[in-house]
Amino acid sequence: EELFFPQSDDVCYGKNGELGKFENDPSQRLSIPFVGYSYYKKTRFHYYIEKILRNEGITHKDFFSKEIQEISNEGGFRNSSVKCDNYKAKDDTVSFSLSRGSFATIVLREIIKPENPLTSGF
Repeated sequence: EELFFPQSDDVCYGKNGELGKFENDPSQRLSIPFVGYSYYKKTRFHYYIEKILRNEGITHKDFFSKEIQEISNEGGFRNSSVKCDNYKAKDDTVSFSLSRGSFATIVLREIIKPENPLTSGF
C-alpha cells in the first residue's frame, strides 16, 4: 500500500493550512493521525496505528488523565512530510522556510547527517 501520497478520502492539509478531505489538489499534503484521547479512527492508517497500540498494550484512552488533565493529549493530525522552501546555504549558514507544524531540527538533522549513519556511529 502506498503510504506517502494522498489518496481518496485521506485527511490532508490544504494550501491555507486547513484540514480537510483529499480533493486531488496537488497543493494538499497528506496528514496522519496523531494519537490522543480523541483519536480519529476513520483513516487508512487505523490498522497500523491500532497494531502498534496493541503491541504496546495501550489504547487512545490512556492519553487522558482525569487527575492531571494538563498532561492529557487530545491528538489530531500532522503533516506526513516536511516541506522545505527557500533553502539557501552559504559557508556555515543555512536558511529555509517550513510549513506549519514542521520542526527545523528535523531538517537540520538531515543536512548534517553523514552519508552512512550506521558506520558513523549513529
